[in-house]
Amino acid sequence: MAVKFTEQELSMIIADYKSGMKPFELAKKYKRNSSSIINKLKSLGVYVDTNYRFSKEDIEFLREVYPTGDWDTIMNRFPNTPKQSIMTKVSKLGIKSGFRWTDDEIEFLKTNYGKLDINELVEHYNGKYTKSAIKSKACDIGCTQDDDWTDDENSVLIDYYSILDIEEIMQKLPNRSRDAITIHAGKLGICSSYRLNTYWNDELDSVLINNCEHMTDEQIGQMIGKPKRAVAERRRRLGLLRVDKDNLKYSDLNKYLRGHIQDWKNKSMISCGYKCVLTGSKDFQIHHLYNFNRIIKDLCNSGKIEYKDFSDYTQEELNHITEIFIEEHDKHPLGVCVRKDIHELFHNIYGKRNNNESQWNQFCEDYRNGLYKNTA
Repeated sequence: MAVKFTEQELSMIIADYKSGMKPFELAKKYKRNSSSIINKLKSLGVYVDTNYRFSKEDIEFLREVYPTGDWDTIMNRFPNTPKQSIMTKVSKLGIKSGFRWTDDEIEFLKTNYGKLDINELVEHYNGKYTKSAIKSKACDIGCTQDDDWTDDENSVLIDYYSILDIEEIMQKLPNRSRDAITIHAGKLGICSSYRLNTYWNDELDSVLINNCEHMTDEQIGQMIGKPKRAVAERRRRLGLLRVDKDNLKYSDLNKYLRGHIQDWKNKSMISCGYKCVLTGSKDFQIHHLYNFNRIIKDLCNSGKIEYKDFSDYTQEELNHITEIFIEEHDKHPLGVCVRKDIHELFHNIYGKRNNNESQWNQFCEDYRNGLYKNTA
């Protein structure tokens, strides 16, 4: 027999719910079933339905109003629907925001991209554009993070990158961000002896073990500051041998295609500075802002690729599918590096289907506000 909620318990649950706690978190905190908590909140008129079913009239309204950015009008229409659910819906419908880059904004980006940290750029634009949007726009206008490096700056990098800590180098290059320095050093072929002279420890072994299946020795080396040959040798000592390249390790098309996006992974890691964007941990996974399986589903639904038993594909078919997939995959944002347990927490909350950038942005905001401090 279910134990009734006390008035004090209900008062505390409602307060926590309104402060942002999810039903599964409330269930854990109050040792209750999440369904019973949801039903109770519904009976009290407190529960906000995140699975609101938008009518045809609602969709027409969103097509007309969302591009204007008038959130007051939108929220008046959907007072009990979270903003995140609305953003997810318009994303699925392909409705674009009315925000447009102004000439002044573009000029500022041209002048400061690579000199200011990406977070500083987000702050400059008052959150109008996400990190991915800024990086995408920079790419569109031909801006790279090593634009206008002077001979003097190159000399500083060549002279000191191999012997000083990155913080000290940033002091010598005050107009360059950490990411800009690291990326430009890589393009100049400069390795950091300061970072290479570290012994293998349990943390570094953990990074190697967790990433050797989906990253090359060179990529892992870049992430932890060790040469490719050192990573390869340590991997062999740990008994982590590379599988042959004849597709024997792939059991289905999804896994096969995941093994062919190394360039995207590398760019994603560079973008995140080879560390978790939320904790700075070097032990991370790469999260797709636009769900990986959804990209495959989109291609199947459009008739561009045919999904069947992996053993039935010829190599010619796989080559053709890979080409189509990478082209479609690269239309979406770069991934973000996130520590494994936090990555799992995200998917426990938002599921593993139809994930999008809006969900990630909301998750990051909640995480930084301490909403998940007892679960991550």
